[in-house]
Amino acid sequence: RKEMAQVCAACHSATFAGNYLSMADKQIELYNKYAHAASEMINTLEKKHLVMEDPWADPAFRTYYYMWHHEGRRMRQGAAMEGPDYSHWHGVFQLQQSLRILKVIYNQRMKTGKIDINQIGGVGMGE
Repeated sequence: RKEMAQVCAACHSATFAGNYLSMADKQIELYNKYAHAASEMINTLEKKHLVMEDPWADPAFRTYYYMWHHEGRRMRQGAAMEGPDYSHWHGVFQLQQSLRILKVIYNQRMKTGKIDINQIGGVGMGE
């Protein structure tokens, strides 16, 4: 972090760099809240054996993976690399949509105790 602040200081004031890094921290903290909620759902489904044997065929797991690897990465790295628009539209916005999908899948599986892959496609289908 100290090295990052030094790079920023080549063009910006220390106050600007500090404020920017603080905003990035807050965006990462927000991501962590979403990720925690998603992880709890997946962990619960796994404990109840409500995740398919092949996780890559499972819409819940695939949605969870995209939340971490694609949308979460965009949210975190966009914030850290001075891309707020990218962080929002390709990160936060998409991540929130995936979290909604995961909640629907989770709620249905918890209610029925069954895996119904026809219920919802999840994300990561040909992206």
